[in-house]
Amino acid sequence: MPVLTRAYVVGGVSAGGASADSNSFTATAAEDLQAGKLVYITGAGTAMHARADVFASTVAIGMVEEAVTSGNTATIRTHGSVTLVNWSAVVGSGSLSVGSLYFLSPTLAGCMTTTTPLAGSGHYIAFVGIAQSAQTFHFERGQILRRHS
Repeated sequence: MPVLTRAYVVGGVSAGGASADSNSFTATAAEDLQAGKLVYITGAGTAMHARADVFASTVAIGMVEEAVTSGNTATIRTHGSVTLVNWSAVVGSGSLSVGSLYFLSPTLAGCMTTTTPLAGSGHYIAFVGIAQSAQTFHFERGQILRRHS
C-alpha cells in the first residue's frame, strides 16, 4: 500500500517584480508560456512550465495570465482567479469541470488534471485549485505530496 508524505508548502516568490496586484508578479519566460498553464521558477529566476514528475518543477508558483514567448515578461498569478474562454491547452477540453479539484499533471507540462496523480511511482501530488465556473479557475498553491511505493 502506498504511503503519502508531505514534502513542503512553497512560502514566497523570489523572482521578478511585483505587479499592481499583490497576487501576481512578473518573470522572464524561459520558454513559450500559454495562458492558464502552471509555472515554476528556475534557479536562474525564469519561469518554466511545471510538471509533477520531478520535485523541482512540481513547485507550481503560479498560473500564467496571458500567453508570452520565450525571453519576454510573463505575468504570473500566485493566488486567486484566472478566467479564460478556452481551457483546452491546460485541461484537454474547452471548459473546466465546475466545482472540481485540480492537480498539477505529472505527464503534461503546465497542465492540470482532475485525476489525483497516484498512478506510477515517483509522481508528486500537487493540489493547485478549484474550478469556480466553466471559464474561471481559482489558483491556490497547495501542499505537495510524494507517493512512495
